[in-house]
Amino acid sequence: MATNDQVPDPPGHLKDLADRLLSQRFVEVQSEYDAESFGNVVRVFERKPVRVRIVRDRGVWSAELTADPWLQRDHFHEEWVFLPPLIAGAA
Repeated sequence: MATNDQVPDPPGHLKDLADRLLSQRFVEVQSEYDAESFGNVVRVFERKPVRVRIVRDRGVWSAELTADPWLQRDHFHEEWVFLPPLIAGAA
């Protein structure tokens, strides 16, 4: 695992999304980068009750959303909803 200052920024629209979240008082609660696992990235932003996760998995970037009411005790404690590029801010 790399240190947080080595975490790559997401591309265009997802970087804009991350910047907007921070400007709206979301806090980055998780930031991970694993160069040895295909360069995977996980960044999680939170402002209760909402969490937004920006992920790079094997080179493919995506954004997902969850909220406290969506907790699923039998499914890794929360259910994430994929945000299509249009919602995530793509042009």
